[in-house]
Amino acid sequence: MLFELKLALMYLRKNRKESITIIASIVVAITLILGVDIIGDSMSINQINQAKEIAGYYDGTFISNNKENIEKLKKVDEVYNLSTVKNLGEFILQDGLKSKLYSFDKNYLKDLNYDLISGRYPKNEHEIIIDSKLLGKYDKENILNKSISGVNKINYKLDETNEIYSKKDNYKVVGVISKVEDYYNLEDIELDSFVGDSKNIIPDKFITYSTIYNVKGINEHNIDQKFNEIRKKYDPSSDYTTDIRKDGQSDVSSNQYLDAALRLYGAFQQENQKEVKILVAITASLTIFNYFNIILSKMMNQIGDLRTVGMSNKKVIRFYLFQMSILFIIGGFIGFISSIIFARYAMSIFVGSNLFNISDFSKVKLNISHLIVGKAFLITIGALLIAICLPILKSLKKYPMDLINKSDKVKYKAKKNKKILKTLLKNNLLRSKFKSIISIVIIAFSGFVFISCTSTNMKNYFNKTQKYSVGLKDEYSYMIKPYENVDESIDKISMEETSNIKKIKGVKDFNLLSHTCGYVTISKDNLNKSYIKMEGIKDNKKENLEVMALISGVDDYNKLNKYVKEGNIQKINEQNNKFIDVAICNKFSNIYNGKMEDAIKNLKIGDIFEFKVLNKKDNKEFGYKTYKCRVNAILDQSFQYNNGMQNYAVNMGIYMNLESFKNITNDTYIQEVNFNIDGEGNKQADKLVDNINKKYNSLNIITPNNKYKSSTDSNSYLKSRLMIGSILLIAALFNIYTTVSININNNIREFSILRAIGLKKKYLKKLVIYEALVYSLIGSVLAGVAVSIDELIFFTKSKQIHAKLGHNLNMSDIYIPPKEVLIFMSITILFAFLIGYFKSKLIDNIDISEGINKY
Repeated sequence: MLFELKLALMYLRKNRKESITIIASIVVAITLILGVDIIGDSMSINQINQAKEIAGYYDGTFISNNKENIEKLKKVDEVYNLSTVKNLGEFILQDGLKSKLYSFDKNYLKDLNYDLISGRYPKNEHEIIIDSKLLGKYDKENILNKSISGVNKINYKLDETNEIYSKKDNYKVVGVISKVEDYYNLEDIELDSFVGDSKNIIPDKFITYSTIYNVKGINEHNIDQKFNEIRKKYDPSSDYTTDIRKDGQSDVSSNQYLDAALRLYGAFQQENQKEVKILVAITASLTIFNYFNIILSKMMNQIGDLRTVGMSNKKVIRFYLFQMSILFIIGGFIGFISSIIFARYAMSIFVGSNLFNISDFSKVKLNISHLIVGKAFLITIGALLIAICLPILKSLKKYPMDLINKSDKVKYKAKKNKKILKTLLKNNLLRSKFKSIISIVIIAFSGFVFISCTSTNMKNYFNKTQKYSVGLKDEYSYMIKPYENVDESIDKISMEETSNIKKIKGVKDFNLLSHTCGYVTISKDNLNKSYIKMEGIKDNKKENLEVMALISGVDDYNKLNKYVKEGNIQKINEQNNKFIDVAICNKFSNIYNGKMEDAIKNLKIGDIFEFKVLNKKDNKEFGYKTYKCRVNAILDQSFQYNNGMQNYAVNMGIYMNLESFKNITNDTYIQEVNFNIDGEGNKQADKLVDNINKKYNSLNIITPNNKYKSSTDSNSYLKSRLMIGSILLIAALFNIYTTVSININNNIREFSILRAIGLKKKYLKKLVIYEALVYSLIGSVLAGVAVSIDELIFFTKSKQIHAKLGHNLNMSDIYIPPKEVLIFMSITILFAFLIGYFKSKLIDNIDISEGINKY
């Protein structure tokens, strides 16, 4: 064994170029496979940890109106570490900022990952600790031991009818609490406040209990199974098989942030980017295999030499295994280091699902598990073993002299010898068809992945489908909107201020949004059953049911014109004493099947409904007021995605004149003002917006100067695929380089003979360049054809699916291949030409006698 090891070391030192090329192939393979896995694994683990830091160290929540149900939940085996507080509704400050209000429990506070940053915990009646963000722009340092005034408000149901209770109250602030800053960067967050003694805050009959708990053995693979078991044991009569995220009937729910992070990790391990991972692994393996395929004849000749001088088959096998082991150890070590570097610096581009808007990826701790390292090494070793063992096993079955005399036979016979260059090129390509096919396939495969990952067709597709994503908000240069923790009673900017914004030179896309959530009374028989289920209505024995709807005031009703499906909107701008004339978008997003469906069955023009909206009374307390509306227009479902309030796309929408809306709500609604502006920088707009920012405490002002540069999931996805595509493009170019370089080295003997019989150097140089161009041209053409077929099938199916959902993607029926086909073709052909040109200069150094005795 020592002899074979020494011989292997001597051979590798003598053939440094080949050794370095193989090591480079191994490094590329491990970097691709391991780097991609490290990034995905690290981000997933990081987001699970971040979910716990942001939302709290608990797995599920439970809402109940009595303590007996909590005791019942405690008996469920999977549940442990329960913390319970009284749910006292909301506490609303005078300017509209609000928080959830709970009785104080230290364990509950700790499980939510709140820290006491100043003061102490509440002990006595009307002592309160508040979230640091509750005060908006007010001075937070001087609030301790001072009184704050507001309204206690709680929503409740009485016989499936939505009611509200509110009462003015004062509290003494004894402490300030806070979560990690990342929590406050999320949308739709809730702030919490806790009181020391919950007596006399709201009547006992309105109090419910909020419990958070942990689940034994929960992980990314068994979330649904665990919550199904909990719901089944708690209430066997419930529909416990419903996805926990969509179950509006149960009192049991999951920690939504942790749930999302766990599912993301599970998807990454099982299905997410599975196609890309496979493509990367195949490309990496082919990169190694391509090299050994090219030097196959040389290897077989070497085996013949070794056996001729008396080496046994076992020693020959050990000789090559030692070579492979040495190269793998060196390449594996370098590849491991390079994969870590790649993962660290490519993470910000690669990440496809950034749940918590991570901006500093240097803080993400890399997770390098034994599993993913082992997988990368096994794939690489497998490719090496296949590439080496197949020719060895094949050679050992033949006589040594047959191997020594073996050379690639020319299988193409030229009819004429006038075009000698064409003849030689065909001979080179066709003498070993398998070798040529593999070289072309690796280039085509890398090209297929590169084009697929960077395709502008796919980018346009994502842009067109992005607007059909429920919850996606439109982006504007200037956005004036309330903070997340606001009540409908928040102060609004005046009509004079909105008018002044419109007058600014260059303002465009002005969009004034005025909306609230109301309740419409509809006959049970006329309601979609899924809509009833989504509303969480358990007892639907009543003939008429109250269901939620978006109620909105429209400042320019002409904007609705292009969305009118039935009726007209002329009367919407008129005042009516008996009814409020409205337009209705009757579609809602059914979370159970993903389709847009009618909320009200058989809705007709002229139908009259009762609805109620929140209203602030003169004494600052709240109540509901009921009105009647008449349907004058039915809007197309596309308006649900173009009304600027896509967060409400799960509900049907009722739209009325803005003045009517303001009158019935008594200015108790949410207002948003958005607009774009021509050019960069507008001092007039900045000054006006800055004055509004100083005037209103609870408004969040976003301008081009302070706008957070976030990216949507689809853009992140496209960036990640662009990154992978670029890496695989490098792999393709590397294979072109390897193919051309090794072919020249292998053909030295042939070139010497051709020079000896009088063939000019310029023909040989052209031969090298043309051969390189043929590989790249055929490979890139095949890649383009494969991508075009793949995209055509994908777009055809996607258009059919979206058509069933009622989405018009406005995509041409005539398929045009992406421009990246030409880009890849141009890059590979140019690169192949340059490699062929520079490598052809080696022919100048070939002597006529050189290589005659070279194998």
